[in-house]
Amino acid sequence: MPVFDQGYAPLDEPPRAMSRVWPIYASLVAPAFRRRVVLAILAMSLTKLGVQVVLIQFKLSVGKLPFKIAQLPTDSAQGMVQFVTGAGQWGGQWLWVALGTLVVGAGAIAHDQRTGALRLYFSRPITRGDYALAKCLGVGTFVALVSVVPGLLLVAFHALATKDTVHVDPGGATLPALLAAGALLVALSSLAMVALSALVRSARVAGIAWLAWLVIGDWVAWRHATPDNPWIQAVSLLRLAGSLGERMLMDAGAEVRFDVAPLDYGTIALAGSAIATAAMFVIWLRLREVRR
Repeated sequence: MPVFDQGYAPLDEPPRAMSRVWPIYASLVAPAFRRRVVLAILAMSLTKLGVQVVLIQFKLSVGKLPFKIAQLPTDSAQGMVQFVTGAGQWGGQWLWVALGTLVVGAGAIAHDQRTGALRLYFSRPITRGDYALAKCLGVGTFVALVSVVPGLLLVAFHALATKDTVHVDPGGATLPALLAAGALLVALSSLAMVALSALVRSARVAGIAWLAWLVIGDWVAWRHATPDNPWIQAVSLLRLAGSLGERMLMDAGAEVRFDVAPLDYGTIALAGSAIATAAMFVIWLRLREVRR
């Protein structure tokens, strides 16, 4: 992975935060945009959006959906939130979240550890906090591009096509719920992936661990969560983010259907804080070993 050496000249005062973060962010994001597999994932993440656009137009023109399709994610506020988070009936973006995060983030720190780039970065006026922030922002950029952006485009197209969003947007809560759930998914996914990358020198091992967590966590939440034990859903990043959006919709009076109730705000905050704290601790511990 290339390293963007800015060749800092002597300064009368320390460089500003953005000038310290930007070189590391660029060293992760710029090469990723030149990789065919990343561009393919970004393109494929829009496929379900394209299908939904066609189906919405068909429904508006003919008056009903083709084949045996019962409803679209745009038929309910919950469907739109699930479209972004990858949880529930309309969870179509989870695959691209998993693959995009893996391809971009698995080597975020692992490559720098293996090539010795960490010492080069820290020989400049860059702190460990700057480095970790830049890596998380880089991974988070791609998570947002394959999850939140398609969701926002779907909401925008539906609003323009139907000119009637009252039935799917009670109290104007759909967009805030979608953004809140998407932001939580982006934050936790990027932190978790960067932490896994920091644990090992192999991007492949970090990627396998990431996929295992997503798949096993989602399976455990689906298989073992019950009305008496809804907290089990907290092991799944997808359900954790989805629960936040669904809770916001419920508070706004929207109809939310579920077999197991979404996690309450307290559980979401506790589980999210635990994941974020553990990830930041792992990153700090690994970077602390690097000597200037």
